[in-house]
Amino acid sequence: MKPLPLLAIAFATLLFGGVQGFSQKAYTPSPERKQIMKAAVGRIDAAVGGMLQKKGLAYNPPLNDHMFMRRIYVDVQGSIPSYELAVKFLNNPSPSKRSGLISWLLGQPGHVSHLYNYFADMLRIQSKVPGTVLRTDAFSKWFKDSLQKNRPYNKIVYDMMTSDGRLWDDPASGYHLRDAGMKLDHVAFMTKVFLGKDISCAQCHDHPFEDWTQMDYYALSAYLGEMETKVAPPKRGKGNKGMYKNIRFKRDDFIPFVAKQRGLDPDNEKDKLTLRRYTNRYGRDAREIIEANALKVWEKKGEKLRLPDDYGYDDAKPGEVVKPRMLIGQEYKAWKDLPPREKIARWFSTPQNKWFAMAIANRMWAFYFGRGVVEPLHNIEVGEAENKVLLEAITDVMIDLQFDLKAFSWVILHTQAYNKLATRHKVEVNKDYYFPGPLLRRMSAEQVWDSLVTLMTENPMRYRAGDGDNFLQLVNFAGINTPKQAFDRINQFRTFKPEHVLEDSATGKPAFEKGKGNKGGNAPMMMTRMKGGRTVLARASELQQPAPDGHFLQKFGQSERNFVINASSRTGSVPQVMELMNGYATANLTQPNSLLFRKMRNEKDPAKRADIVFLSILSRKTTAKERELLLAELQKGNEAMSDLIWALLNTPEFFFIK
Repeated sequence: MKPLPLLAIAFATLLFGGVQGFSQKAYTPSPERKQIMKAAVGRIDAAVGGMLQKKGLAYNPPLNDHMFMRRIYVDVQGSIPSYELAVKFLNNPSPSKRSGLISWLLGQPGHVSHLYNYFADMLRIQSKVPGTVLRTDAFSKWFKDSLQKNRPYNKIVYDMMTSDGRLWDDPASGYHLRDAGMKLDHVAFMTKVFLGKDISCAQCHDHPFEDWTQMDYYALSAYLGEMETKVAPPKRGKGNKGMYKNIRFKRDDFIPFVAKQRGLDPDNEKDKLTLRRYTNRYGRDAREIIEANALKVWEKKGEKLRLPDDYGYDDAKPGEVVKPRMLIGQEYKAWKDLPPREKIARWFSTPQNKWFAMAIANRMWAFYFGRGVVEPLHNIEVGEAENKVLLEAITDVMIDLQFDLKAFSWVILHTQAYNKLATRHKVEVNKDYYFPGPLLRRMSAEQVWDSLVTLMTENPMRYRAGDGDNFLQLVNFAGINTPKQAFDRINQFRTFKPEHVLEDSATGKPAFEKGKGNKGGNAPMMMTRMKGGRTVLARASELQQPAPDGHFLQKFGQSERNFVINASSRTGSVPQVMELMNGYATANLTQPNSLLFRKMRNEKDPAKRADIVFLSILSRKTTAKERELLLAELQKGNEAMSDLIWALLNTPEFFFIK
């Protein structure tokens, strides 16, 4: 593909601006960066093409417009295009429309939503700090905002690693709080995600197959020796100290207040039991809130990491203090007086650390191609890369682009390899792959869900998760001085629901008003009752992280984000089949008043109505053979259209990225 960048960007803004509530702004790099990007496309094409030629292979056939459009939407925005956007692209005669679409999509909120899902799997982001009630919406919002602003990836990582305070002080602290109390495990995840190095075995013993020793592991972890993720509560009998210092009343003051509020007599034996139930319940909630206040990233000055008591090697004794040391290389002299945690943050994220650049470049390549240049992504062995020239090229490109993920994406999406048909035969992970095109992939759980939301709602990005400030205000116990204040705060805490963090991007107001359920004047139409619970029709990135058990996303393989990075699954299952046959999305879309039916309302010709359905679901029109097969059936009206919608949603063509 030969892009015409300036014309393409201008045309993309003209063509796609304002559709479905998206911003009109396309991704527009500086002229200097654009030159680097164009040169990078050539370098990567040479690396891939050279290897294909060496192996006597050819690129896969090129994509037609329909396939390109569907793939670029699913890969960049995380969902299929709407009917209106599909028609606009396909009817556009410009020779540069593909490049224009790429630039436009990279500038949209949908791209941030999709990329966030990818990183949320890597960072194992959950809506609450595990084992606590503290919601992490502030961290998720901070991360999404960083992606939206296109902040350099190395700067994002640096900010996470050097974060301090509580979530309401520094939202980036959610990164360390994810593994609160698990410092050594945290380091193992850190190296897998940011360096593409799995040193976890060395936490307990010298690595059996690689050069990492247990001392190496502890020496790297020693940079976090002073870091704590929890403020310790005061010892019994020591008064209101530490995290309790802002609570200026005693439990004994709270009991008579609750009795008065509930109309109970503390001296009546029957009322005593009821009062005890109430106070125990309030006490349990209060403890949870106080424990949430205890979660804080801070430095315990002078604290040192020590070797475990069972350390069994000759280079040190069990329990000995460990001196911080990088995995490779030395600290820069200019860092001599910096705090230990800042040193490791700088070492991880510096452009001079090729491990860091290689890890994210390889991950982004896998994001678009379905496989990294070298696998596994969390443990890169350069010596095992079949195409070392390509691995070096994408690493250098990431550094040259100063960790600009949108620019890097633009480069990949303009390569010859990406613009070819997907390879349809299975390629085992332990077999070499030379990238004549991307791998044929099933959509992720998030891509399937977001595509269905696109089919069911006018503007899938209208409702977005906010920073959770309304929740953080509830759990921040600073300034609670009286039993009444505590009583009111706990009651507010009890009525808080996950959907209360959602905001209406059209109005800037909360999407749900507390206490009004689904009947408030600003309650969105996307809230629907389902058997066994409620479903919010917003994109996966804006929902509970991860989705609760039984949710569509869980059935389709969304990661639980516990102890394994990128643990999502794209394997089919019986629950998935049942969900698509009889689930809410299918029922919604096959109803005569659905959004899809409303788009057909003014079209009487059955063949053209079928084209609307095909373009909406499969991003293409019917073929001549399909029209012939459908012609008689579609004369039956809406029932036949419902059957067609049902059938297309259950086809492999809907699920696979070709």
